[in-house]
Amino acid sequence: MTNDTYNEVAVAAIDLLGFSRQVYKDIKNALKSIELVRESSRKYSFDLVQEFDHFSQRTVPKPDINPSREFFGDSIFFYGNPEAPIRKQVGVLLILTCHIILTGILKKQYFARAGIATGNLLIKENKEDKIVIGTAIVNAHQLEKNQNWIGGAVLFNDYKPPYLELGNKASLIANYTPPFKEEMGKNQKIFALNWLNELVLSMAKKNYCFVNEIEQYLNTLKEKENNQVIQTKYENTLNFIQEIKNSNNSIQRT
Repeated sequence: MTNDTYNEVAVAAIDLLGFSRQVYKDIKNALKSIELVRESSRKYSFDLVQEFDHFSQRTVPKPDINPSREFFGDSIFFYGNPEAPIRKQVGVLLILTCHIILTGILKKQYFARAGIATGNLLIKENKEDKIVIGTAIVNAHQLEKNQNWIGGAVLFNDYKPPYLELGNKASLIANYTPPFKEEMGKNQKIFALNWLNELVLSMAKKNYCFVNEIEQYLNTLKEKENNQVIQTKYENTLNFIQEIKNSNNSIQRT
């Protein structure tokens, strides 16, 4: 039995919006959503997080940054390797989470909302089961639940965020405040995840022109939706997409 406590671990909490309704309406289709998230994270782990081992002369996964996964229905948690530097943990989770958000929209299968935060983590594991608890999970889960859109956010504490160039096409974070259901702490540094950045689009084999198709798709769904709560989520998401487009146009002009 192991019982390990870590003081600084990054966690990504992901929720599939409307999943309960999807289960009642078509449970097999709901299963496809979970399978797609699993496949997206599995592809990420083995296709992107790799390096060439000169001793064995073959490509191997990077164990220091490969994230762990925990699935609880439509609630999904990824946490960084506690042995890796916190900036590297956050960087990996940023790419992975952005990839999962974009994939759901691209495949028209699910809509995801995510929160990335840090804190402590306790892992208790034996042959029969595994328990993972900690403030990192609570912080990420609360950040995820408080957002009112399709997308995600990251909460930075006292360390410098990775990918510091906020708001450009190559950045995984946007200089944009996510829409919240309830006001967050005024001193907290929270930024939106830029799941429309060039890296994530290239992973999906799409160029930046595809952003217009995403915008049109979500706008069509918003116009057909009668539920005001869901309409607001679409509207908030569309506002973010427009802000990213405007920011990128500004960068190109300069």
